[in-house]
Amino acid sequence: MLWRVRRGESGAGTVVYAGVVVVVVILVGALATGMTPVGRDIANGVSNEICKIFGGACGGSEQAGSAGQESVDPRRPGECVVSSHKDGVKADAKIGVVKIGPNHDLLTQREQYYDPETGKLKIRYRVVAANALEEATGAGVGTKGELANSGIGADLSLESTRSARIGETWEFDSEEEMNSFVDQYRDYHDRLRMVADPLRAGYALLTGSWPQPPRHAERTSYTLKTGSLANGDAGLRFGKDNEETKEKSVNPNVGLYAKASYDKSLTVTRDHRPDHEGEYSLTTTYEGTIGGGANAVFVGVGGTGSYTGTITYNFKPGPNGLPQLSSVTFNQITSGDLTWTGSNKPLNKVGDKEGTASGEGTLKQSHVTKTTLEVTDANRAVVTQWAAQNLENSAEDYQRGLISPPGMDIPASNVALIPANILDPSAPAPDDPMGQALYEGATSSHTVYDVDSSKFSLSGSVALGVKLGLGYSSSQEDQSVVSSTYLASPSAPGAPRQREANPVCN
Repeated sequence: MLWRVRRGESGAGTVVYAGVVVVVVILVGALATGMTPVGRDIANGVSNEICKIFGGACGGSEQAGSAGQESVDPRRPGECVVSSHKDGVKADAKIGVVKIGPNHDLLTQREQYYDPETGKLKIRYRVVAANALEEATGAGVGTKGELANSGIGADLSLESTRSARIGETWEFDSEEEMNSFVDQYRDYHDRLRMVADPLRAGYALLTGSWPQPPRHAERTSYTLKTGSLANGDAGLRFGKDNEETKEKSVNPNVGLYAKASYDKSLTVTRDHRPDHEGEYSLTTTYEGTIGGGANAVFVGVGGTGSYTGTITYNFKPGPNGLPQLSSVTFNQITSGDLTWTGSNKPLNKVGDKEGTASGEGTLKQSHVTKTTLEVTDANRAVVTQWAAQNLENSAEDYQRGLISPPGMDIPASNVALIPANILDPSAPAPDDPMGQALYEGATSSHTVYDVDSSKFSLSGSVALGVKLGLGYSSSQEDQSVVSSTYLASPSAPGAPRQREANPVCN
């Protein structure tokens, strides 16, 4: 059925699409009204996906400028991720309104980069493995019964999350080498889970078949993340909630829904590669989503706009051996998508036991803007003064000992100063020293990716005085580059920086 709806071969599909268009059009209008780069990117992404569904003439991605140059522009980006594949697995256990569980992701990337020694484009491969432990606390308010005998009910739920994440990164010169490592990595962790059984562990020790760990990672990272999620659901309900017996009304999963989320995190990454001793980075991340959609019993369709922004401060040992800021990178990802879902609802409850199975597919385009400023003698005073104020956000983490770079005195206040032109430093900014430094010396690229993702999840719960539940989900995501441009060096002091085709990515 899900396949038929996506193919447009089900008569009910048009009704479902019509319902979600109302929600998504409101979303697109709200985002576009602000006329911000983030809002326009999300709005364009959602609009294009809706346009494809209904067979309209969709606007294309940003047109590239001139493709060829006789010499390499110093403002041309040096590297680009051209494709990636990610597998994710998540499990959780729920006691009352508290949910906790592990989350594992394995990402493989193909990256092109410019080799300044040979003047040629080369390819390298990267594997990123991440393990997280997440805790969530949820609360629901509202009603699941009829409102004024109308047969319509509404739900509102709120959830806060906290997670700790450890990541490892490996780099390879060939795809064969990377694939061989991935096989070894998976085999090692499969065997590690097996030897958690005392009998298997004893056998492994006696036979010498204890699993061999993969090689040490080139980089390791540690992340602390907090977030919040709000969901609203309005639609048909059968019957009313019974306060005495605690029986809930039947929800046939028909109606409209809306959701919004906001997350922030802090990541410390250590570089273990030869000749990179003492190098590390500090990344602050802010991300969120806003969306809505429609459900029609077993299938549904929705739209979501999302953004993720990061500021990464890279440090290297200075002349005195103490950490010194070497570069700052701003990364902004915006996307708009349509998502199709299919589930076994509403036939998922027997007495006090409940179980749900669902599948989800998403097609979208993701817009990635990356701006990097190398710290030089000419701009060091401006950049370090700006960074010192912005790094005050992380004061508590420094004080807790999560990060302990020597020689850095971070005051305990809460300030965030983001240059207004981080997404487009194409014009001079004489009234903003950091913005002017970005215009004069930063590399800035805008890359569009096609993203295809899918997700499958199972969950079950039982009420035994307190509600107990278990959940499992797996996901896949493939990403490939569509187009990429960058801001070239100004033709003259104070002249606008023109957008050119990015040969490193294309």
